[in-house]
Amino acid sequence: QELLPISLDQAVLDWHVLREDEDERGNARRRILLVVANRGLVDDYLEACRAAELELVGVDLEAFGLLRALADPGKRVVEGEPAAFVGVALGHDRSTFGVSDGQVCEFARVLAWGGATLDTVIARERNVDLADASRIKRSISLADSTLVPDGLSHDEAERVREVVRREVY
Repeated sequence: QELLPISLDQAVLDWHVLREDEDERGNARRRILLVVANRGLVDDYLEACRAAELELVGVDLEAFGLLRALADPGKRVVEGEPAAFVGVALGHDRSTFGVSDGQVCEFARVLAWGGATLDTVIARERNVDLADASRIKRSISLADSTLVPDGLSHDEAERVREVVRREVY
């Protein structure tokens, strides 16, 4: 219970054994991916499928789809060689973070942080509304300080980059 992000009575659990081996004493060890979903959200999907008379065959974790969408299908993972693939999807109110060994998702988190947070800090810095802040966010670059969004001076763009860096890093 202390490891789960929600209480057990509100959770739907599933797991997948990622690896099985033995420790130095011969005891069995398993590395297990545990997936926890909010029962209310799952029940809503089940009810929608029932109402539409659709047979639901599975529910997928957003991070799994993210990793599949970003993975290079032609890249082969060599057994025994270390590999890591990280996928991040920044949403408006939340962001999804997934880590794979190249074959299976090893770690996933949904963070209550998204682009709206950047809109807010930019709006505060520039004293503009959220729509203008969002426009600035989409046109600013942290990698290229020579890119200056329309309507901003170079110094203003640098101040925006700094508040964004503080929020992101």
